[in-house]
Amino acid sequence: MAQLHKLVFETEIKCSADKYFGLFSHNATQLPGLFPRIFKSVEVIEGDGTSVGSIRLSKYVLGEKETTSKDRIIAFDQEKRSITNEVMEGEIMNYYKALPAKFDVVPKQCAAGNESFIKWSLRRLTTISLIQLLILMHSS
Repeated sequence: MAQLHKLVFETEIKCSADKYFGLFSHNATQLPGLFPRIFKSVEVIEGDGTSVGSIRLSKYVLGEKETTSKDRIIAFDQEKRSITNEVMEGEIMNYYKALPAKFDVVPKQCAAGNESFIKWSLRRLTTISLIQLLILMHSS
């Protein structure tokens, strides 16, 4: 039986909202250079990498295993600093029927002007429970 789950992660960062959003939107191919232990490569394989319908192929480390995924941008709002991707292919889709992820960056009002809040929202339609997924990730 499929289950719908929502996971939200919010944190505060010491970086301007425009700069941080730009990293994950316009400069996503630079992520491996900034986070080499997590991202091994990010390629734009269709579109310009920021418009709706653009497709990216990413190689990254999940748990202790290197894996790949292909995701499509399904919503992009430069003004609101918001981007929504949906994973289309990759090993992680063995555990999910759908995996859209929304990323928002909101500037924080402060004297320095270079702090922000980031929010990742995942809505997962799974074929297995989260506990089963964690067990599978750590057993491989």
